[in-house]
Amino acid sequence: MGKLNFFGFLREQWTELPISTADVSDQSLVVVGTNVGLGNEAAVHLAQLKPKSLVITSRDEVKCELTKAGMHRNLSEGYQESL
Repeated sequence: MGKLNFFGFLREQWTELPISTADVSDQSLVVVGTNVGLGNEAAVHLAQLKPKSLVITSRDEVKCELTKAGMHRNLSEGYQESL
């Protein structure tokens, strides 16, 4: 990765990243650190891909259960983040 100037940096901020649509219906997936941040977003995205099973974990059991409940609620409402 090369050096960016200021305008190159700004251009990269608006570059749309490709969204994975891989077939994971026959795979089991594990996401660690799902209560906030990137782990949470990764778990939500992977859940939308409908894997065979999705295991989410975090250090705090209560927060993990809250995250799980939130994911179920969002997915049942048709949550489609940036799609």
